[in-house]
Amino acid sequence: MKYSVVAESDIGQMREENEDSYGTLELDDGYFLTVCDGMGGYAGGRVASETAVETLLDFVKEHADEADARALLAEAMAQANEAVRAKARADSRLGEMGTTAVMLLVRRDEYWLAHVGDSRAYLLRDSVFYLQTDDHTVVQQLVDQGRISAVDAANHPSAGILIRCLGQLDDVEVDISGPHELREGDRLLLCSDGLSGMLYEDDIAKVLCGQSLRESVSNLIRLANELGGFDNITALCLQRGLWPEDAITWKITVESPEGKGLAALEEETKQQSPAAAPDTGYTRNTLILQALSPDDTRELDLPDPSDYRPANELPRRLAFAGLVLFVVVGLVVYILTR
Repeated sequence: MKYSVVAESDIGQMREENEDSYGTLELDDGYFLTVCDGMGGYAGGRVASETAVETLLDFVKEHADEADARALLAEAMAQANEAVRAKARADSRLGEMGTTAVMLLVRRDEYWLAHVGDSRAYLLRDSVFYLQTDDHTVVQQLVDQGRISAVDAANHPSAGILIRCLGQLDDVEVDISGPHELREGDRLLLCSDGLSGMLYEDDIAKVLCGQSLRESVSNLIRLANELGGFDNITALCLQRGLWPEDAITWKITVESPEGKGLAALEEETKQQSPAAAPDTGYTRNTLILQALSPDDTRELDLPDPSDYRPANELPRRLAFAGLVLFVVVGLVVYILTR
């Protein structure tokens, strides 16, 4: 069985450190992949995600021949949870750290998924893009309760607040699904919310349709950065077999709450004002929630990605300001003492 695996992680434009981690492990009959997105002050996020990935890879490598895939993934996640907690207990500065985790186990023509938090798994098959995980967040609870729509969720003030993660409790509840059929030409994507939080799902799928898997993954990272890169960005993709030559021409259907909500919104907009019907934008911040009439000339107040600069420019700016202040004070002293 032929598999192709490509991974890329980037610090983004707004963070001082990359707290995402990922891991890949080739097995006798398949693959194991994982993405973790850490959180916590000091260096906690990076330590948490790295610890989780290392523990998951070690455990799966040692127990890969176990027949029960669900039990394997559940125990791997339990071991990672305890490893993160042990690191936190050993260093008081790491007490608040935690991490999400999403895992993919491939065995021949089947796969299993397990996750905690809001790092996601997607399947691109033919022209359909399937969301295969449910975020463990406050906002997702609001969506499930019908209090907000899936389209509104990304821009909600509570977006990104987790209700489950590794490292915070003695026991962690893990969502596990499978076995799922793995077909020739399937692409499976694991990603942190630095990607899924910046691009609409149909646009993620369109980029992922590229003939080169490596270029597709790199383009996802590049686009998320060009649109602000508000968080660390990680994409890890597995492809089975050959990729269809006509994939770049596919008209994408997104099977997810957001995808269905956007499709309904676009259809409603076209009916109300065909000339002004917007296509889905590359960034969630550009979504026009209400249809614009043809004579509506309002300008949308949207963030300009060029206005943002990496957070790690701050030390240089402070140093420059200090130098200027030193020169000014020196001149004043020189003038007054002449």
